[in-house]
Amino acid sequence: MITSQSSPEKRLFNWQEQQQQQSNTKNDIDTTLFWTRNFIVLSIGSIMLTFIVTFVAVIYWCSKQQKLSKTKSHPSELSSFTTHSINVKASRPKEIKLFPIVPKLIQPNSSSFILPTIEDNNYNNLNHDRFTTDTCSTADSSSSSTAIATKKFRKKNLLERKAMEVESPTVCCTYWSKPTSLLFKRRRGSNNSLTISIAPKHRLLNSPPVDCPSDEYLLTATRKLTIDELHQHAQDARLLYHEFWTIPTNHLEKLRICGAGTKNRYGTIIANDHSRVKLSELPGDPLSSYINANYVTGYPNEYHAFIATQGPLANTIIDFYRMIWQEHVPVIIMITRLFEKNKAKCERYIPDSQPTQYGPFHIQIKSISYQTDYEIRRLIIEFENEQREIEHYWYTAWPDQSCPDNAQPLIELVKNVEKSRLELSNLNKHFGPIVVHCSAGIGRTGCFIALSNGVKQLDNEHIIDIVRILCDLRRDRGGMIQTNDQYQFVYQALSEYARTLQFSS
Repeated sequence: MITSQSSPEKRLFNWQEQQQQQSNTKNDIDTTLFWTRNFIVLSIGSIMLTFIVTFVAVIYWCSKQQKLSKTKSHPSELSSFTTHSINVKASRPKEIKLFPIVPKLIQPNSSSFILPTIEDNNYNNLNHDRFTTDTCSTADSSSSSTAIATKKFRKKNLLERKAMEVESPTVCCTYWSKPTSLLFKRRRGSNNSLTISIAPKHRLLNSPPVDCPSDEYLLTATRKLTIDELHQHAQDARLLYHEFWTIPTNHLEKLRICGAGTKNRYGTIIANDHSRVKLSELPGDPLSSYINANYVTGYPNEYHAFIATQGPLANTIIDFYRMIWQEHVPVIIMITRLFEKNKAKCERYIPDSQPTQYGPFHIQIKSISYQTDYEIRRLIIEFENEQREIEHYWYTAWPDQSCPDNAQPLIELVKNVEKSRLELSNLNKHFGPIVVHCSAGIGRTGCFIALSNGVKQLDNEHIIDIVRILCDLRRDRGGMIQTNDQYQFVYQALSEYARTLQFSS
């Protein structure tokens, strides 16, 4: 009985155990299949990703090689002028200076190109053809005997609006690193002389070689132009470009006064030492004698006619008025806004309407006059129970990093400043220099002083020497007339003024 009763239970137990084993086996199989399937998927994904990355890398490498092959196979601009390759191993320069980009080449059938003139001269007379700074484009010396390339002018701006009114002169299109003669001997049996004339229509630049010392160049360089020559010269953008970059900037590299750097608005614009304005030193303050300002010579060789300076900083306003008082300044010309393109260009140093105290100086406004492009304020400065009147001209129409659209208001400003200078010098019983400043005190400031000296020279001599004017300015304060566009603007403005002289005469 006992055996018969336990037998079914044992069979049931065995059956359940078998079912359990089968279930465990099935679960193991499912787990194995799951991980096997995931491993296969991950392997396939990794292989595809590797293939894609490899494919992209191959494409990039092929495109890179294709660009390199095109660059190597593309002929240079001078390949048509040379018959053999020249390998030059350039030494590493000690200093790299960046200059504006030279205009690109254009086709000879363009309307704005310059060609050299071919003349039949005797070989004995060829030694008189010397290279001057009137030749104004670039070409390799090895190719100058086979072809002369023409170059494209940059797009004419407001400085060159009247370029079509005056026919540009014929000049040669070749730069040379050193002054030399363009001479080619007459070939035996040939009837013509292989001579390229480089004699320009302008008067030659009477200047030393470019590689001479800066002081010598600034002392001797000159180019005198008649009024007719000035009109032609002002339209030749390429010639003015070369003329501007030939003149040394004469920047002072290091300030010798320890601690005075805090009084400079820009670290690279430093007052040249020989012409620096020196203030009277205050007791216990050895830096009180320094201000970023230079005396500038006027026309004709007027000693200390101007003071070129930077826009005052918050910590130099009192020094600025100390200079005004010490030098008996009758007129101040300000050619900048307080802020341009969200950058501080000059600290406000004149009151709005109410009298203001700047250190020991009491400043009040007597009158205000508003002109088209500038404002005139008559200021009364009081110091130690003494009063003086000065005129403050604030020219606000000069756009940032550009030049004015119209030069006539600036010429008018030059004339009015001279009248105010004489009037106030008589009123204050002392003849002092005119203070001119922008932000750095070299760009717009240099343009105004150059215009003032140029107008006086045209009035008195009816000729102009802007090269000599710029050299004098840079000898007194480095970097005057900061950009090539400003230099062209000075030429254009004086050319327009010269036309008014011709019409009036």
